[in-house]
Amino acid sequence: MLYSTNSMGSVSMTEKKHYIYLDILNIVACIAVVYLHCNGIVHSFSNTIAWKQALIIEVVCYFAVPIFLMITGANLLNYREKYDTKKFLQKRFFKVVIPYIVWSYIYYIIYRDTANPIGFVKEFLNGSIEPIFWFFPMIISLYLVIPIVSIFAKKEYKKEIIYMIIIIFLFQSILDPICKVLNISYPSVFSYMRSGLGYLIFPLLGYIFANNDFKKYSKSLYALTLVCWIIRYFYTYHYSIAGNIINKNLFNYLGFVSVIPAIAIFVFFKNINWNKLLNEKIKFAIQYFSACSFGVYLIHVLLKSKLTNLFSLDRYSITYRLIFPILLYLLCVLIVFVIKKLPIFKKIVP
Repeated sequence: MLYSTNSMGSVSMTEKKHYIYLDILNIVACIAVVYLHCNGIVHSFSNTIAWKQALIIEVVCYFAVPIFLMITGANLLNYREKYDTKKFLQKRFFKVVIPYIVWSYIYYIIYRDTANPIGFVKEFLNGSIEPIFWFFPMIISLYLVIPIVSIFAKKEYKKEIIYMIIIIFLFQSILDPICKVLNISYPSVFSYMRSGLGYLIFPLLGYIFANNDFKKYSKSLYALTLVCWIIRYFYTYHYSIAGNIINKNLFNYLGFVSVIPAIAIFVFFKNINWNKLLNEKIKFAIQYFSACSFGVYLIHVLLKSKLTNLFSLDRYSITYRLIFPILLYLLCVLIVFVIKKLPIFKKIVP
């Protein structure tokens, strides 16, 4: 998920005109996250029209997390051109680590109805306060690796980065889902390789696709994305019905049915000539919405829960899963705007 950026990918006005597609990708991915979290019924199988509809939303919006990580790689892998590693780590600490700790404590107080610091520390270390915050330890671990990987963020090392992408894709995105589908154990000889790779594939992909022209492969990527969506939907649909329980073999951001669509969506938005389509006022609005993405991520689950309970909203309603996420996103943006104006709170929503 940066020029002058927050952790979710917003950019500064001075360079944004060249990379407006990253701001737009940021917004689209943020909205997709809200859709996924308003679509929770997909994780509880029922042979109903509502569940089948929910599975479509799940499949189509699954690109959200990979896109955020690709944006991060596209903009942070070359941080050495702007500042040193010390400043890089400082910026990440204040913009991500501090908000992660503070908001985890806020959620802990609200969810547990207590401010017990010892209880908080235990649950924080176990990652059991708010499920969606799994994203923070993962992206923080990537921030710790980026200073090493960034050494290769030069044109002369393009082949080496592509080599790393291919290795990760083979061991994680291809071999792992195949083993799950065939119901066989992942080869132990490769397990240590896999554990050391993982989510690094997305920042590497973001850097490569942001700094190279892959336009001639666009149609192939779009076709493969459709194939991936079809495979994931009908495989999950068939085996969930057959087993009368949701089959999550293809519920993995690192699987090929997730990686390929993320690449295609990234390329799609990059290939559009946004500077020709958008005037400066619209670009400014896009920058504003993009800058709110981190804040939206932090508060939308809490607000979703409160609004759903307050108005007794039906989670199985198609209106809830298609219209409510947009309204929730816009309301979150408004709240984030207010928070950013407050002297103290703006520090925890950078």
